[in-house]
Amino acid sequence: MLGGLCCPRIPCEKVGDRILDKEGNDCTKQFIKGAEIALNIAKEKQVDIAILQRRSPSCGYSVIYDGTFTGNLVTGSGVFAQMLQGLNIPIMEAESEKFV
Repeated sequence: MLGGLCCPRIPCEKVGDRILDKEGNDCTKQFIKGAEIALNIAKEKQVDIAILQRRSPSCGYSVIYDGTFTGNLVTGSGVFAQMLQGLNIPIMEAESEKFV
């Protein structure tokens, strides 16, 4: 939502370096904008750890949806998770009991 997408939004998945919604619209700019805003908040608040949602094109860390909108998963990270990794901020997935 920080990037300008509505809530609820059309499902989105990462396809290569882009994030597309189920109708084929490119939402990459909105996801990057939202991730940058959230990253600035994390830096400002000096967070020690981020708890992120699995499989998300923004927050997925260990696995994300494969971009086919069929429920298939692939190894990969969402845009926000990648930015957090770049700052060495530890990530815990919401459905996990371990830090990554």
